[in-house]
Amino acid sequence: MIVDYDTTVAQKRIEMMPSGFDIDPSMINPAMSGKWLFQADILRWNLRRGRSADFLDCGLGKSAIEGEFAYHVSRYADAPVLVIAPLGVSMQLHKEFAKFGRDSRICKSQDDVGAGINITNYEKIAKFHPSVFAGIILDESSILKGRFGVTRQELNQFASRIPFRLCGTATPAPNDFEELIYHAEFLGIITEGEAKANFFTQDGNSSKKFRLKRHAVNKFWQWVASWAVAVRRPSDIGRSDEGFQLPKLNIIPVNVEIPTDEIAIDTLFVVEARGINEQRNFRRATLDLRIQAAADLVNGSDDQWAIWSKYNPESEGVTDAIPGCVEVTGSDSPEHKEKWLLGFAEKECRVISTKAEIAGFGMNWQSCHKTILLGWDNSYEQFYQLTRRFWRQGQLNDVDVYIVTTAVDGAIIENMRRKETQAEEMYTEIIRNINMWSDLSATVADEDDEYKPTRTMKIPSWIKSKKTVAGDGAGWFLYDIAETISFHVNGELETALTLDGEPQQAIVIPSWIKGVQNESH
Repeated sequence: MIVDYDTTVAQKRIEMMPSGFDIDPSMINPAMSGKWLFQADILRWNLRRGRSADFLDCGLGKSAIEGEFAYHVSRYADAPVLVIAPLGVSMQLHKEFAKFGRDSRICKSQDDVGAGINITNYEKIAKFHPSVFAGIILDESSILKGRFGVTRQELNQFASRIPFRLCGTATPAPNDFEELIYHAEFLGIITEGEAKANFFTQDGNSSKKFRLKRHAVNKFWQWVASWAVAVRRPSDIGRSDEGFQLPKLNIIPVNVEIPTDEIAIDTLFVVEARGINEQRNFRRATLDLRIQAAADLVNGSDDQWAIWSKYNPESEGVTDAIPGCVEVTGSDSPEHKEKWLLGFAEKECRVISTKAEIAGFGMNWQSCHKTILLGWDNSYEQFYQLTRRFWRQGQLNDVDVYIVTTAVDGAIIENMRRKETQAEEMYTEIIRNINMWSDLSATVADEDDEYKPTRTMKIPSWIKSKKTVAGDGAGWFLYDIAETISFHVNGELETALTLDGEPQQAIVIPSWIKGVQNESH
C-alpha cells in the first residue's frame, strides 16, 4: 500500500474533531438572552464539540451552561446525563437548574437515576454505572488535579465510554500545563504521555518538570482551543461587558502585634518567617491573638461573615469565641456539611467557620460580603477561590477580605503578591492564545447577521483592474503583477496569476467597493 506524504502528515496531526450536534437557535433557553448571550454562544459550541471544557470566571453562569448542556444531551440521546459536583454544591446546582426551568434530581446511588438530569457528589461516584449515561459533567473540574479523594484515574475510567463530556471550572491554574492535559485526558482527547511527548520537553535535569517546546507553542494553544474556551468577561468572546462590572474588592490586613516576652523566639527582634516550619510555628504561637482579632471584628458587626482556617484549633477557637458561629469540618457528616454550606448561602446562619478544602470551591456566597482569613497561605489559587465565593456576579456590595497577619508573615505576603501578578499575566495569555485559535466565533455570530458596510473602500492605484467578459461587474481581474501570488477563495488556496501576469482565476470584488474605481480602468 502506497501512502502519499499529505496522508501521512494528516494521520499524525493531533486534532479534536467535533463529535456533537447543532441545535436551532430557537431551542436556546430564553434566559440566555440580553447580556447573557455569551452563555448561549458557549453552550452551542459545547454541544457542537461534544466533549469540551469551559474555563469561566466565577459568576459567569458556568452552572447554567452545565444544566442546559445536560438537558439538550439527554433529549438528543434519549438517555440520562450525570452531573458530578463537590459536596454542598449539588443542591445549589439543583436549584440553579430549576431557575432555568430544567428538572433534575439529587442521586445517592444508581437506584435514584432517572431520565434527564441527575446530580451527585464526587464521593458517591463508585455507586453509579457509567453504561447508562449519554453524558457526564464535572462541576469544579479542577478536582482532576488529584488533590481530592476521588482520583482523576477513577474519573477517567468512569467516563471512558460516555460520548458527551463537559468540564467546568473557574480558572485552571495559570502556570499549570498539567491541569490542561488532565482535562484533555478526561475528555478522551489525548493521554498525559502523548501530550507531553508532542508538546513538551523536560526542563533542565528534572524528570518531573516540563516546559513547552518552543516550536510547539502555537500548535499547543491551537490544539487546546479545539476543546476548551476561557472567559473572564464576555468581551473575551466578542460580547459586551455591560452589566458585568464587579463591585470593589478590599484586601484589609489586620496586624497582630507579637508580644515577644510571651512567645519564645531565638532572635533579638521579630523577623519574617522564611521557611514553612517557621511559618507554622509562629502560626501556632499566635493562635489566641489571631482568634481574638477575628472575634472582635465579627462580634462588633451585624453583617454575615465567613471565616477561613487552615488548622482545626483555629476553626474551633473562632467558633467558641463568636456566639452563633456554625463550624463545618472535614469530620462532619455529609448531611451536616450540606445543610450548613447551603444554609449559609440562604442566610440561615450569620457566621460560618470552615476550611478551603471544604467550601473553597463551587459555593455561591454572594449574599455575604465580609470574610476573614486567619493568616495567609502560599496557595494563590486557594486565595483566589476563597475570595471568589463572595466577589462574583450577583454581589451588590463591596467585598471586604480581612487577613489576620503578624510581623513574621512578610515572606508569605510577598510571595502571594508575586503569584497574583504572575497569575493575572499568565491567565491573560491563556485567554489570548485560546481565543486566537478558537472557532467559537462561528457560534458567536448571530444567524441573521448580515454584513452591511457603511464606508466605501478605495482600490489603490497601483492595482490595475478590468471588468470580466460578462461586463456586468460581477467579477474583476486583478493582474499586472510579475509573479505568482496565492489567495483564499471560499477557504481554498488558489493561484491567482501566472508568471506572465495573465489571470488564471477571477477575484470577485464585492459590489459595495465599486463606487470608487481607480483611474487605470
